[in-house]
Amino acid sequence: MTRVPPAADDAAQVADLADGDARDRELLAAHVAGDPDAFGRLVGRHRDRLWAVALRTLGD
Repeated sequence: MTRVPPAADDAAQVADLADGDARDRELLAAHVAGDPDAFGRLVGRHRDRLWAVALRTLGD
């Protein structure tokens, strides 16, 4: 197994986040423009986090 130096790993994570943010913005713009599937894809990308927030908010 090849170990990646922490600084390089951090840079990769930042790049992934930036790419994800750009993709989220594209999906949101597509939704606003009328794409019927864009919102579902956006929710699908974040479903685990959304589910956790819903459970925490509702209590069960």
